Amino acid sequence: PSRRRRFGATAWRAPSAKALTGHIGCQRKVRRDCEVLQAVKALLLPSYLGSGFGHIGRCLALAGELRARGWQCHFAVAGPHAEKVRRTGYHVYEPRRPFRPKPKTKNGPAYTILSDMNYQLVRDRFDSPRVVRASVREALRLVKHLQPDVLIGDTWPLTHIIGRQSGIPVVQITKSIVHPACPRLIWWEETPPVVVSPDVRDVFNPVLRDWGLPPIERAEDLLAGDLLLIPSIPELDPVQ
Repeated sequence: PSRRRRFGATAWRAPSAKALTGHIGCQRKVRRDCEVLQAVKALLLPSYLGSGFGHIGRCLALAGELRARGWQCHFAVAGPHAEKVRRTGYHVYEPRRPFRPKPKTKNGPAYTILSDMNYQLVRDRFDSPRVVRASVREALRLVKHLQPDVLIGDTWPLTHIIGRQSGIPVVQITKSIVHPACPRLIWWEETPPVVVSPDVRDVFNPVLRDWGLPPIERAEDLLAGDLLLIPSIPELDPVQ
């Protein structure tokens, strides 16, 4: 069966030893469980083009738990954070795309109000269909080489697309404010009418159409997945 069917669309769990390795007649349950866990390989794709470490930090926390259970965890991270991840003992693949040059000045941010995820995509230089195509193709080459059983993303806009293109199940680490079902980055008040958000649909939808994938209505639709994890508590991250 396909990876997507085997893992399921809502409740994801590690597949049986028979499904993964074909091993039959194992006499000890502990030994069988270890064989299952060692066969599961995850590729983690956190957002890494900002100056913070939050997306990578959450992925590292999850990878640590998975590694303790016998999983093989690999990261796709570039920039100044790649070496930090590598020092924790994980294999790190450094994508070349999208290319984001270092700023020539130390001026303040161009925006003072961020109303949705569109701003992040503009910041990360997803500014043309050509960039999206090149970035996804590079990631698919890595997936073909690595052969992971599951993709784990944290606010990386390409994870879901890569999963649909490769047939690999996708787990997304997210927050309620950018949850694809009910995103509201400015949750405490209405977005001021003078705020005009960048529109990335013209960047992503032509590529999605060419690949036979449904178009997005908003940037947060890119964070869809087979399983969404919110590492928080309902009081801080309510999902209605």
